[in-house]
Amino acid sequence: MCCKENYWHQVAVNITRLRNEGLYCDLQIVCEDQVFNVHKVLMAAGVSYFRHMLRSGMLESSHNRVELTNVTPEALAAIVDFVYTGRTELSNKNAVDILLAANFLMVDELQARCVQFFIENIDNGNCFKVWRLEKELGLSKELARIVDKFVVENFEFVFNNPEVGLLDFEGLRKILKDDHLKVRSEDQVLIAALHWLQYDIEERIDHTDELLNCIRITYLNDVGRVLDVVQDLHLRCLVSNYISQNLPCPSSQAPVELERIYPSGVLVCLGGRKDKPNPCEFVEILGGRTNKWKFLQSLPVAGRQVGVTVIGCKVYMIGGHAGRYGDSCSGVLDVKTGEYILLPPLPAPCRGSGVTQLDDRYVYAIGGTDESRSTSFSHVQRFDTRSGEWEMIAPLKTARRNINAMAIGGRVYALGGCIQEETSNVNTVECYDPERNVWEEAPPMNVARFSAGAAAIGNRLYVVGGFGNGTLTDCEYFDTISKTWHKIAPLRTARGGVAVDAIGGRLYAVGGFNGQYLKTTEIYDPIKDEWTPGPCLHDARAGCGVARVPLVEEDVTRSGQAPDLI
Repeated sequence: MCCKENYWHQVAVNITRLRNEGLYCDLQIVCEDQVFNVHKVLMAAGVSYFRHMLRSGMLESSHNRVELTNVTPEALAAIVDFVYTGRTELSNKNAVDILLAANFLMVDELQARCVQFFIENIDNGNCFKVWRLEKELGLSKELARIVDKFVVENFEFVFNNPEVGLLDFEGLRKILKDDHLKVRSEDQVLIAALHWLQYDIEERIDHTDELLNCIRITYLNDVGRVLDVVQDLHLRCLVSNYISQNLPCPSSQAPVELERIYPSGVLVCLGGRKDKPNPCEFVEILGGRTNKWKFLQSLPVAGRQVGVTVIGCKVYMIGGHAGRYGDSCSGVLDVKTGEYILLPPLPAPCRGSGVTQLDDRYVYAIGGTDESRSTSFSHVQRFDTRSGEWEMIAPLKTARRNINAMAIGGRVYALGGCIQEETSNVNTVECYDPERNVWEEAPPMNVARFSAGAAAIGNRLYVVGGFGNGTLTDCEYFDTISKTWHKIAPLRTARGGVAVDAIGGRLYAVGGFNGQYLKTTEIYDPIKDEWTPGPCLHDARAGCGVARVPLVEEDVTRSGQAPDLI
């Protein structure tokens, strides 16, 4: 026969009552000024420390009194209650002490419960205590992952915690090197490193160069203001000299370091065509914190083969084919407020034009075609965002459509495209000098292509994918210092009609077409010269535009409910 389900529960209740009444207790545990009367057999059964001690033949095994100095009375009380009842109340006030006591006394079940408590309740106040405990005790790989992730994602808040000074050097260095560190500027990372150094300046001054090596110096905004937090003159001198000696030369051709992903802004994807006749009106954003594409809003007007560029927090959508909306559409989306307004009509048709901006004022629409697609244009139209007016400027030397445009170094580049039929693709490059209002020929690309993607990083102008001899994986960059083209690693997936921009010093190739509409994204690391898979769009599309907007995700205004995009 089996016992009733509550039999052992009743036994536990009875034993607890005996302890509370002081009956049959044969062991006293002394902790500071408190004495706990307990039953040897029960403590040996529930606590490995006592089981080993009482079976070891040690002097304590023959005594009825044991002193403990490595735990607090409150934590010991919780462990005794746990042994007798199988329950304990955990909170942010007692969980650390109970965890330490459970670890010392080898109460594995209670230690596991404490670990789970912190996994579920990690916060700004306890994260560094838990961090140190996990590192010292090796409690749980899952807890280590959760704490690391929490500190990285909440860096700007947790580093106001005075306990940051207690972090060990290796732990701090690991945090500061993380690409996904959530900060609004690199200045915050430098300030955190300086606070840690000054916590014990005599012992830590030798770590200065190693910690500064974790700072992305290229992306510091106001070094003078940051150095105001440094009280030690020797440390201030060390930091100032390190930064001045390690700042990359403005004419440096190769990327030295990548910007952290979070402060570098968000990518906005809009327009384009999917596997339906009309353009896609859904706007999606990709931010560094979640690393996922999210629905932002629907546009009242949308286009495919649309050109986009950014000035401030505003995305300018120029031209394109608007399907049911009409022959063309141009508007501006303020990503910060969610407001969308139409722009004045262009002087000339603008489909498949290259679009870029210069001097945070002028928006250029270069080349293109009209709805008949029978003629390619050489005209160049420029929109003055201050006056709100379009004007025609010097035309291209070679008329083209499905062209890329990019401004870099005070010049505007027009790259590739096709002249008439889509088989007449070219590798032609022209460069516009705004002061002289003239276009000049520049070195041609290695690969003729149209409907490619283009973006700039530093002094390099990258061209990615497109259509040419089939759908292309070929990628290359133009070095504006040496005036030469260089091939780089090919895309993992061929993409024509691909949208490209740079964020965090990396290229993002978004969507495109290779016989089917694509929702996949690829990310290029120029230091490693490799493409890796990125997060997928919700909506497959080609001929769309992507643009980096200098906002963090929390500052972006989302409008309306996300539709079913799948």
